[in-house]
Amino acid sequence: MTRIIPFNGLNLEDVLKVAASVEEHSSHPIAEAICNKASELNIPVPQYEELEMAVGKGIKASVNGKMVLVGSKRFLTEWDISFEPLNNMNGETADRDANIVFVAYDKKLAGMIILEDKVREGMKKAINQLRRHGVDECYVDG
Repeated sequence: MTRIIPFNGLNLEDVLKVAASVEEHSSHPIAEAICNKASELNIPVPQYEELEMAVGKGIKASVNGKMVLVGSKRFLTEWDISFEPLNNMNGETADRDANIVFVAYDKKLAGMIILEDKVREGMKKAINQLRRHGVDECYVDG
């Protein structure tokens, strides 16, 4: 996990708390990264209610009686979440190699979680060996 940027008066702990709450039973690597960070920071994770998954988009649930959305910008836009706080970011998040997960709480943008894919140690050597054997490589992320 690279960064967590809170919005609308919330703090890092608030964003991680609600995101980890709805992601805690998912086996997706991004969900695991979010939950691991909450655990690492000893952030208590409340129980969710009424969980709904939108495959490839995000998750909707209720936490403390308020709607929580965790997922893509497109997913949160479908729920009429305003992304106005991003207007003041001046391209701060323009990292093409990062995955950005947006979090909304109580119908407002709560924050964004920026995660980077890191190439595993030893991959450069493995790729070079494959090339020597005539194998072309392709990096796929998803």
